Amino acid sequence: MLLVAEGVETSGQAAYLRQIGCHLAQGYLFAKPLSEEQLVSWYKQHRQQPLPGILVEF
Repeated sequence: MLLVAEGVETSGQAAYLRQIGCHLAQGYLFAKPLSEEQLVSWYKQHRQQPLPGILVEF
């Protein structure tokens, strides 16, 4: 089973999640929310790259 943590806000939370074997995480620690305009603009410039902070692999 793949474990995904949502809402990670501190480095302490991220460290704990790594320690207990969490696979992926997302939250304010990694990236702030983007507006629709910001997301579309970023995507047009970086189509071949993953979105920053959407999911972070541990």
